[in-house]
Amino acid sequence: MACNTSGPTPSSASVEETGKDLSQNPLGALANLASAGKELAAKAEELQKRAPVDPVKFDALIALLPEPAGWKAAEAKGQTTTMASWKISNANRRYTKGEGKDAERVKVDLVDGGYVPMVYASFTVMSKVSQESTEGYTKGITVEGYPAVERWTKKSKRVELTILIADRFLLTISGDDTTPESVREWPGLIGLSKIAALNKA
Repeated sequence: MACNTSGPTPSSASVEETGKDLSQNPLGALANLASAGKELAAKAEELQKRAPVDPVKFDALIALLPEPAGWKAAEAKGQTTTMASWKISNANRRYTKGEGKDAERVKVDLVDGGYVPMVYASFTVMSKVSQESTEGYTKGITVEGYPAVERWTKKSKRVELTILIADRFLLTISGDDTTPESVREWPGLIGLSKIAALNKA
């Protein structure tokens, strides 16, 4: 099956921080929390009104997993899971750059939740909040205009970036022994607009 290939690594995707940091301004924390709560309730209500749909076939997701230059790509895997009347498709692929214990490792997961509410529940909450500590951070951001959550753990140098595309597809890019800046390059390698186009397929 043909997969995307890539030449030179593109620059980092357009990112904007949107999460509400409730720790920086104690006086405004309650107001921010109330505002975030209203947004979450509205979004949850919107998602609940959407009837689940059949997801695209997992091979359509696999076709979007890239083979970027300079990275060794493992065999792509995919499946469709059925739970009662709900179906969820997902595809994933692992990548490595370098050798030995210092090798940079990335895993890309792409899920079509078919509007099944439970697939998006935790993401909806996390995308509205930001928190930073001595151990790292969790940030609600946007990537190319799509809502996203970025997690960074300093000690393990682990990054996890999850993006909700077209209110339907969840793209998660997990990196070990890497940096947030490096992981932010991957949405450009994959092409978020190509994923969004599957919503019309």
